[in-house]
Amino acid sequence: MVRGKPQVLLVDKDESQAQNLANALRSQYIDVRLVGPDGLPSTMAAFEKYDGVILSNVSSLKMTRQQMTLVRDYVRDQGGGLIMIGGEESFGLGGFYRTPIEEALPVTMEVKQKVEIPSLAVMLVIDRSGSMAMGMKDNDKINKLEVAKESAHLVVDLLDERNEVGVLSFDTEFVWHVPIQPAKNKQQIHREISAIKAGRRDGRLLRRCARATARSSTATRSSSTSSSSPTGR
Repeated sequence: MVRGKPQVLLVDKDESQAQNLANALRSQYIDVRLVGPDGLPSTMAAFEKYDGVILSNVSSLKMTRQQMTLVRDYVRDQGGGLIMIGGEESFGLGGFYRTPIEEALPVTMEVKQKVEIPSLAVMLVIDRSGSMAMGMKDNDKINKLEVAKESAHLVVDLLDERNEVGVLSFDTEFVWHVPIQPAKNKQQIHREISAIKAGRRDGRLLRRCARATARSSTATRSSSTSSSSPTGR
């Protein structure tokens, strides 16, 4: 059996910065295809053309959830190779904590030396106006709303039961998808975030959203204080 040169896909945030690595690999008789994040395949058939994939300083926001799942399955089920190279947009800093990419790597993105963090309330306000259905400036295959929703999913994943979370979206009017509540039923919160769709083209309700979230937060704190205060004599 005669094999040709190994085929490697090198994905880098800045292709010019990856030229030295690409040249070093080629000097070892490895065929390298160098692409930016928008060149990452979106089908398993496209991944199977390569013996390995290198993710070099690529943020999770530059990948869809489907692409992350494909990379994991490419490694786990197809025997493909995967290397992640560190940087300010890689590993935990790149938002890969609790993602399919983390499952494919022999490392964890979680910080082991935990600091005791007080409970907090997080309000996620998502613009769902029509312009959010447009593609990203550097990758028109991914629309802005999907990126905003994926960011919201990641925030929810990082919360625990001590924390509270609320989700509100707006276009010509604002809608409460998740009233401020303890972050216990994450599965339901994720479903509500996923169900948000782009609306009309007027997104000028940010001030009204801010007032609504402030009122809700105040009401929640007042209710919590009343329920925890001892009865007066």
